[in-house]
Amino acid sequence: MKYLFVLGRDEDLSIKELEAYFDKFEIIDKGKGIVLAECPKVKSIEKLGGVVKIAEVLTQAVDLDEVEYALDHDVIFNKSSNKPWYSVQSFESKYSGFVIKYLKMWFKDNKFKAQYRKELSPTQLSKCLNDGVEFILFRDYVAKTKFVSDPLQLVQRDDKRPYTNPVEDTSLRFAKILINLSGVKKGVLLDPYCRLGSILQEGLLMGYSVIGISREKKNVMKNLDWLNSKFKVGKYNVLGKYHPRKVDLVVTEPYMGPYLKKLPIFEEAKKISKDLRNHYYDILDQISKSLKVKGKAVIVVPKIRVYPNKEVGFNFEAMCFKAGFTIINGPIDYFTLRAKVRRRIYVIQKV
Repeated sequence: MKYLFVLGRDEDLSIKELEAYFDKFEIIDKGKGIVLAECPKVKSIEKLGGVVKIAEVLTQAVDLDEVEYALDHDVIFNKSSNKPWYSVQSFESKYSGFVIKYLKMWFKDNKFKAQYRKELSPTQLSKCLNDGVEFILFRDYVAKTKFVSDPLQLVQRDDKRPYTNPVEDTSLRFAKILINLSGVKKGVLLDPYCRLGSILQEGLLMGYSVIGISREKKNVMKNLDWLNSKFKVGKYNVLGKYHPRKVDLVVTEPYMGPYLKKLPIFEEAKKISKDLRNHYYDILDQISKSLKVKGKAVIVVPKIRVYPNKEVGFNFEAMCFKAGFTIINGPIDYFTLRAKVRRRIYVIQKV
């Protein structure tokens, strides 16, 4: 089936996530903020972290007659609502004016007092999608929105858990992306540096059993107990220190170095990088002892920006090969241009 995927802030990372998440994901076309692809039937958006909306393609139209034909043969709206609405989001499409006029007449002819609403935010749309209809237009393609990510759900899952620390912990959306990049759909997931448990939390909601290692074991367990009380998730455990056990998948964003108020000088960055390199040798050793043969790990690796926009880091690729891993994907950049510590994501596999 063909779908339009409206992407999150980091478009390249979102596409990498989609390619890993679906068994088959063939990109047909892409534009700014959107990608058209053929993939298996989409049943939900909940497990995706880098996608804002998913719309099912109705037609690729060469002219207005084909657009009208597709709309005539679609079930535009068949819901019971006191306040029906319709909306159109356009990406480089010449058909938006026609589709808006068509929908206005359709609702009028079918005795609905529907309101036209300009492009809605994901939060607005997720609240009212059942009361209306949105079409997404991309060049010659006409699609109907089926799923919308709800940012408010993520905020509530983050803010309402007993212990939070946004400075140190991994964002929930990024945690989902990291898990999906593995391509592993089930099994036991280990985060050996789980901080306050964001990766564990999202792993549980995605159907994995999880194990975490944290010096803040009690706080992480309270967070996971809270999650279980709300969503009835699977098995989870948090250890205070490393203990080898075989798992299917490791996903982790380890310690990325000290907080930097300003760009460090080269010598300072080199010292930090050396310390981090030793730390990552230990991480790879732990991952190797924990993963089953052919098991995968997704790991975030830092590089430190120094003036005037150069980087200092260590040779993570060589470290992987030495530790008995092959690199499946990466490095995948995930940072803003002004970030002092630049994150790069690797997907590795135990030989």
